[in-house]
Amino acid sequence: MPLEWSDDISQEAMIYFAGLLQRKPDLGFDESKSKFTTWLGTLINGCCLKAIRQFKDSLRQRLQVFPNDSITETISSLEKQIDFMEQVNQLDDKFRIPLFEYWNGVSIETIADDLGTSARTIYRRIETGIELLKKKLAI
Repeated sequence: MPLEWSDDISQEAMIYFAGLLQRKPDLGFDESKSKFTTWLGTLINGCCLKAIRQFKDSLRQRLQVFPNDSITETISSLEKQIDFMEQVNQLDDKFRIPLFEYWNGVSIETIADDLGTSARTIYRRIETGIELLKKKLAI
């Protein structure tokens, strides 16, 4: 995917967010920073998935005109990534939120503090989330 698309994806996410604020100035977030950041991450993730789907469709159209094994491999890789993210997004929040934060480099202790639970609970939720993903993806 072209690197220049990151600006377009950022702009699309900001426009969507501004539209939400115009329709509903109070989005219902309390003082908890973690809920908003998780929500914002999900919004940006959705914009990225949309861009990936558009990119994949454009590659498919090119593939029909110029058959090439490397393009086929790229499409296959993108499809696997999309499948993975769709499965992650289907997880229950109690597994998905700690997984996203952990994958983004946040320590288990910090996640536990943000979510108001113990580090052991977060560790178990991350492990369970990974196991659920393995089952869903048949890994």
